[in-house]
Amino acid sequence: MNDNCLGFLGILYVARKALIGEEAYSSLSKAKLVLLAKDAKDGTKKMIQNAKNHHHFPLLEVYAKETLGSALGYEEVAYISIIDKRSAEKLISALISKQGGTI
Repeated sequence: MNDNCLGFLGILYVARKALIGEEAYSSLSKAKLVLLAKDAKDGTKKMIQNAKNHHHFPLLEVYAKETLGSALGYEEVAYISIIDKRSAEKLISALISKQGGTI
């Protein structure tokens, strides 16, 4: 994992500023940014897009599920909710410049 953004995600997860799974879904109203895996299933993408329309958070499609999971110590992660505003802003600028993600 030779990527500063992925390393930063790992730190945020340990610090409980990045959430995954059911915890992330139930906290989407607090999300300052949601990262969605490029290869997430259509149902997951639709669920996150509907939540985005309701809660109005930035959404970036970046990396593969396996890559996101590896950064957090899991096999696969389809989406990550960032709940810290400053961390979200830093990730947004870094990821947009690095991968050309879409908000």
